[in-house]
Amino acid sequence: MYNNQYKISFENNFNTLILNIDNKKLYFDGWWLGDIWSCFIGNVYDKCSFQDKIIIDIGVNIGDTAISFIHKGAKKVIGLEPFPINYEFAKSNTLKNNMEDKIVNILGGCSSEDSEILIDPNLSGLGYQMEKMNNGKKIQQISLKKLVNEFDIHKGVIKMNCEGCEYDTIINTPNNILEKFSHIIIQYHDGSNSLIEKLSNIGFETRIEKYSEKKGQIVAENNKN
Repeated sequence: MYNNQYKISFENNFNTLILNIDNKKLYFDGWWLGDIWSCFIGNVYDKCSFQDKIIIDIGVNIGDTAISFIHKGAKKVIGLEPFPINYEFAKSNTLKNNMEDKIVNILGGCSSEDSEILIDPNLSGLGYQMEKMNNGKKIQQISLKKLVNEFDIHKGVIKMNCEGCEYDTIINTPNNILEKFSHIIIQYHDGSNSLIEKLSNIGFETRIEKYSEKKGQIVAENNKN
């Protein structure tokens, strides 16, 4: 039991965690690779209303964040996850929770440009950066521009927890694409100054919560929306 409001149980020889929340059961395979506490109990990403929003979830992991956004009223979540083991759990959890009409899982990472990269396919869980390798599995790097155009996003939300891709993606994405979002929530990993400067210059109001000298969370709200 997390507390009096959230109860957990297990099935499938402890391979599936069941979270009982708001009189509803949510199912998570591969729960040990995710961070269900942050999504549901810690409310780490609850910095705006998700009601009827389209959310781009960069670093969707096992799908726990995407499922939490749908549970909290989001219209659709486009989840990007570069590591195949995490991605397969995200797909499984989407199906287990009957959310396949609302969650689109994509095996890939995010970048300022559309490209391909070779990564280590054996990595799983939290905290791994999408590093380029000479040998490995080929995955997509998808730009925000492509996602905005493909899913017709206006006044959407970005959630980013991608262990470093936030810098290239945010800083080098055209302003008019970032302006398609009402809120951008970023877990940053190597300082915040360049990200805040970029977002502030195009009209976002930013606030910051520091976890350490170099790590923390930026919440950016688009005053034009």
